[in-house]
Amino acid sequence: LAHRQIEQLAYYDVVTGLPNRHAFERRFSSILKSAAKRQRKFALMFIDLDGFKRVNDALGHAAGDKLLNLVGEKLNDNLRGSDFAMQLSSPGSTMVARLGGDEFTIVLQNIDGPHGTQIVANRFLNLLSKPFDIEGHEVFISASIGIALYPDDGNNETDLLRFADAAMYEAK
Repeated sequence: LAHRQIEQLAYYDVVTGLPNRHAFERRFSSILKSAAKRQRKFALMFIDLDGFKRVNDALGHAAGDKLLNLVGEKLNDNLRGSDFAMQLSSPGSTMVARLGGDEFTIVLQNIDGPHGTQIVANRFLNLLSKPFDIEGHEVFISASIGIALYPDDGNNETDLLRFADAAMYEAK
């Protein structure tokens, strides 16, 4: 029981219950090694919420936390098996990770190229543009998504994260 609690604190975000940065980095490293070994492509999506600070300022941090939770659920619930989402531990379980603040990541494995990744990104942008009900308030946000493709945009964790982050800022 204590071991499970320690693991929960170490690898899962307290606000959303999603895998945290540490869990993401561990799994991302494993995916990178596997892709290199099998000569497979994958995409890293870096998602940042636009307008999140406005929600925190206007409605308070509890409302901001609720919004983060709803966004994480929406992303997780709308990954399809065909999206080849990153596996956390058990087969069939998808992983959306919250890196911190209002930043989320998703890894799409075994992709053929940028077209399929762009379709998934557009689906998420559409989902996140719909209103959220936060404490009786209709809240609108949007998101910016940066995408890095392995091996085209980098062949290590640092370069891929940097490229996806830069692409996300360019999308803003």
